[in-house]
Amino acid sequence: MRRWLLFASMLVLTACSKERTIEVINGSIMATQYQVKLVVDEPLSPNELKDISDGVSSTLQSIDQLMSTYKATSEVSRFNRAAIGDSISASFETLEVYRLSKKIFDASNGYFDPTIGSLVNAWGFGPTGKQKTLESTQVSELLRLSAFKAVLLEDGRLRKLNKGSIDFSAIAKGYAVDAVSEYLSRIGQENYLVELGGEIYAAGTNQAGVSWRLGIEEPDFMGRKSYNVVEINNQALATSGDYRNFIEENGHRYSHTIDPKTGYPVERSVASVSVIAATCAEADAWATALSAMGSEKAVNFAEENKLNAFFILRQDESFLTAVTGEFGRHLLTKQG
Repeated sequence: MRRWLLFASMLVLTACSKERTIEVINGSIMATQYQVKLVVDEPLSPNELKDISDGVSSTLQSIDQLMSTYKATSEVSRFNRAAIGDSISASFETLEVYRLSKKIFDASNGYFDPTIGSLVNAWGFGPTGKQKTLESTQVSELLRLSAFKAVLLEDGRLRKLNKGSIDFSAIAKGYAVDAVSEYLSRIGQENYLVELGGEIYAAGTNQAGVSWRLGIEEPDFMGRKSYNVVEINNQALATSGDYRNFIEENGHRYSHTIDPKTGYPVERSVASVSVIAATCAEADAWATALSAMGSEKAVNFAEENKLNAFFILRQDESFLTAVTGEFGRHLLTKQG
């Protein structure tokens, strides 16, 4: 018996000491880049890697074809072109994103609102091009078109009740990350990282057999460097910031995030907010909602609702940080 136990222990040690390999898949979609890292016990053959790469690409293209505001044939674009009172048939995926969006719209008191598509376009962050200035009367008119009650879900169809438009860009990338993650799990992958435009899902462990370690960018308009590091596994991380996609008007820099309450681009002290959640779609949407709230309201809201969030806040020429929920236990470095 002792010999058997010793032999079994040696087998376990041998298995644990086996060096794992990272396979990387790269590409571009949704006007950004994606990367998938697979942790495997043995290198994949070229055909195996190509099959998985094709599956990842197909999954992402499918979501893009459904929800892109830049593709005239997408379901979202067809809805936006529809006449008042008309409806379009929608896929399971689009309806799932609609339902989750409505759920977070309600939970965030309207700070996450995909029905502000007309405002997004008018400010120059959508497919119709950049408009330098908007009169207050224009903003007020477009704001009146932003209403979830004007988008009805009826028997698998989306019905349009005003001439406004929807834009799922603040949740679609996260949802696409989740779709790729589901695909990888379905084909038997257990340890992987999926990243699309900064939205991330980390499954299992990394090559070293520990939780995935991810950097949170310092809000820097000029370069890229890490401000903090988090560890996650079987969780998603999404970040919304004011330092990559913005416009400048009359000496002011405005974030691409539109405040659904005012109709104007956010100009507040939240430089960035990162959210850890069970799914990337949820993390993506909540990061956007918290960015739109402004620093004091967002931090208080995240604390009250137990959201796992990490805020980098602007104060004069420096940064302050705030941590809510259980985000702190994921941090490897402490700053601010």
